[in-house]
Amino acid sequence: MKTEMGDLPLVVLCGGRGTRLRPATDDIPKALVPVNGQPIIDYIVKFFALRGVRDWYICLGYRGEQVRAHLESQRDAINAHYSDSGEEAGILERIHALRAELPDRFVVAYCDTFIDIDLDRLNEYHIAQDAGATLVTAPIQSPFGVVQRNEGGMASSFVEKPIQDYFIGYFMMERRLLESLPEELVTRPDGAGIVELFQSLVDKRQLAAYSHTGLNITFNTDSERLRAERELDAFFTLRENRDARGE
Repeated sequence: MKTEMGDLPLVVLCGGRGTRLRPATDDIPKALVPVNGQPIIDYIVKFFALRGVRDWYICLGYRGEQVRAHLESQRDAINAHYSDSGEEAGILERIHALRAELPDRFVVAYCDTFIDIDLDRLNEYHIAQDAGATLVTAPIQSPFGVVQRNEGGMASSFVEKPIQDYFIGYFMMERRLLESLPEELVTRPDGAGIVELFQSLVDKRQLAAYSHTGLNITFNTDSERLRAERELDAFFTLRENRDARGE
């Protein structure tokens, strides 16, 4: 049976310290860093709430009480469930803590990444692949030439700034994957646990990849945040103009 977008909850990872954005994140969490005067998480909530996402699972950590207070103060309240595994918890541990509350399938998003993805299409693709998890990827041009070398140290190939598929921070997952995970995997720091889980799914041919060719905005540094401001402003201005024209 097909799952509609409104039935798919969004798990948003908001626990990181955002150290590369300091001093902006000295006093506020990364999810609340302003982009054109508005916290980045607001763009994510606005976009997906307008497209029918009803249930939100917010994984808190560093200064998590500020994220919760901000979301609860919004005029258009969302049906948010909050989980706080502590500031030191890794990504897999934060998701694993929600396993008793989540439905059979869910989408995970990073709080510093905005993409205009169609969740219905992602869901259909995921089901068709019969996968345990599906990573959202995008074709991105490397800023460097890529060199491969042989055992003797000689270059065996050189490709100038190739375009390759990169994981861009969103993924769909079956809840069954969270069952019976060993504690030593769940409690790995940062992203080590989720990466190892994905690698095990590759070995089992249970990890799919969905190519997203639309907007892809993320930032880890202040210069990237400034670029995100320009791209988000252009994206939402274009959409508002289309809506005004009834397109």
